Amino acid sequence: MSRTQPKSSPMDRHARRIAAAIAKGQPPALTPDLDLYLESSPREIFGAFEGVARHMPPGGDDETLALGYLFLLQQLLERLRYRTDCGYADATRLIADFQADVAARVEAGHIDRRMLAYVGGALHQSKIPASPELAKASARQHVNDREGWPVPDDVHAALAGLVEACGDDPFMLVGSLGEFSHAMPAENRGAVAAGLALCGASATRGAAVLLLLDPDRVVRRTVAEALATVASALSPTEVRRLVAMRAEIPAAMRGGTAVETVLRKSDELADLEAVAQSWFEEGPDIARAIAGARARNRAKVVTYLLQSVIARHRDKWADLLLRTALWMREAPLELDLCWRELAIVAKALADGRDMAEIGLMRDIAQRTLAVLANDERM
Repeated sequence: MSRTQPKSSPMDRHARRIAAAIAKGQPPALTPDLDLYLESSPREIFGAFEGVARHMPPGGDDETLALGYLFLLQQLLERLRYRTDCGYADATRLIADFQADVAARVEAGHIDRRMLAYVGGALHQSKIPASPELAKASARQHVNDREGWPVPDDVHAALAGLVEACGDDPFMLVGSLGEFSHAMPAENRGAVAAGLALCGASATRGAAVLLLLDPDRVVRRTVAEALATVASALSPTEVRRLVAMRAEIPAAMRGGTAVETVLRKSDELADLEAVAQSWFEEGPDIARAIAGARARNRAKVVTYLLQSVIARHRDKWADLLLRTALWMREAPLELDLCWRELAIVAKALADGRDMAEIGLMRDIAQRTLAVLANDERM
């Protein structure tokens, strides 16, 4: 009698299909079937991680299949991050539970540094910060494993292999470093960033300049201090990139009256008419805030939202507006897009300015009300 084979799960079937594409040198295809699975199976992050650990050498014997599960893990985490951005508490708890589980496995010695790097890479690609719990567990592993993440004494040696693998491309180096170091403690990541600036190679200095945009202020501060000591060695290209990061504004636009005018009229910027249609808040927290608003006057509800729930997302909007400004700045000069005005608005948000005083943010709050009202009618 033949033995009945265990029935494979949807996750296993998707992982095998993805692995087959990887084996042929093809990118995994996001089919409607796969997309539906990813949207409806958030708790599969635990199973996907188990699949990576089970098949990845040296413990497993099928690296390609392990990469198939890793792709699923990253995609599932990314969709959870979308939900956290919208304020869904269940998604936030699930991400926290996943990182706590990984941290516990690190503490117990069940996850080696290679698997930790894979998890860190998936979190990095999904734009999910490593939890303090996971970073703390990683730090303990560093102490116990001198071949793990580099501590300051090991920085130059650790960078050599990365630079060689990236072919002296600073952008590729920053991307690889982000995945490699995502679960590192901030101090170690800062040491690596400083090492990029100080090791003397042009490619690593170029990568250090790009790390001035790192989301962690510890890394930004450390690399800025290191770059200051080698400023005379920066290439013209690196200097131009430094200038571009300042999103420099003419002096006439930086005065008090001029800034107030820009903020007040920022909802009238014609260059934003198309892109700003997608700028609104959504999720349970915004719905609860609107339902709980005592004022029935629309203008008062808008002000209430801007000073409560939307204000808690200040950093998200400042980041979005700054990135949009930098994107606009790269357009042909003859288009004369409104990147300067948008940079002023982004800085005002970062500085803690009352959102109710910013025309563009009032426009976003009004669009949020309109979208929610439309959803309730459907």
